[in-house]
Amino acid sequence: LRRGLAVAALAGSIESFIVGQIEDVRARVLELAGASALPGCEAVLTASGTDAELLALSIVLSRTSRPVTSILIDPNETGSGVPHAAMGQHFSGRTAYGAEVAAGANIDDFAGGRVVTAVVALRDAQGNPRSVTEIDDEVARLAARAAADGRHVQLHVLDAAKTGLGAPSL
Repeated sequence: LRRGLAVAALAGSIESFIVGQIEDVRARVLELAGASALPGCEAVLTASGTDAELLALSIVLSRTSRPVTSILIDPNETGSGVPHAAMGQHFSGRTAYGAEVAAGANIDDFAGGRVVTAVVALRDAQGNPRSVTEIDDEVARLAARAAADGRHVQLHVLDAAKTGLGAPSL
């Protein structure tokens, strides 16, 4: 990679080299997920998990006119901006383009008040990990309640938190 960057820089083609590297990573992610042959399947790379949350919400909002319940798996185990991003809010005091904003303020009319969150804790009050069955049952109850209320359900699956925990089971 370093050698390729150096050669591309000297040749004045660093931008196309970087784009090629990103496309290689996307292809490899699909391959590792066993999804490279699925029609229309794409790997999307984001700067952070919090950015991925915002992207996932934008996809959901573009595909439904119903209100959305976003079920979050313990934001204490992920990033501090995740709950804001999951609501369509600024998750930092500065945007990617450097504009100053208020963290927690709605991103323009992005979600239009259509999103509520429900949080599922991975740990009990004493800090011990909850059982997978207990977590899965809570997720199922929250999803069923939201669906019964006519809401679209967006479930955030946490593969591995910073502490190694993950949920729900699939």
